[in-house]
Amino acid sequence: MDAPISENNSEPVIDLQTNPADEIKTTTCYMCACRCGIKVYLKDGQVRYIEGNRDHPVNKGVLCGKGASGIMTQVSPARLTSPLKRVGPRGSVNLPKYHGMKRLIWHQAGLVMCGQKTHASLPCLLVATKVRH
Repeated sequence: MDAPISENNSEPVIDLQTNPADEIKTTTCYMCACRCGIKVYLKDGQVRYIEGNRDHPVNKGVLCGKGASGIMTQVSPARLTSPLKRVGPRGSVNLPKYHGMKRLIWHQAGLVMCGQKTHASLPCLLVATKVRH
């Protein structure tokens, strides 16, 4: 859907009254070691925009390139969503979709990390569970 054109037919009309976010959360950025203050704009529970927090003493509203691109950790189509294991030699492209990698489920990845064949004994695997209070 195209934006409506202004009366002089040269530029689109942008509705500046529409709020881009339902809520704004203030937090710190974890993209580098500085831990700059950021404001995260959420719409329907999804990250829509990240900007520097002017009230934060470390960055005073300024973000580096890493911080500004922090939204990509949530919305990037290239983001990893499951563990991957290399198949074939390093640099090979056996499976075009995953570029020489095989998709694993989390349980399989734990077994591979521990060098186990079955789940009977996994002393090195830490499992996160919900803590009950």
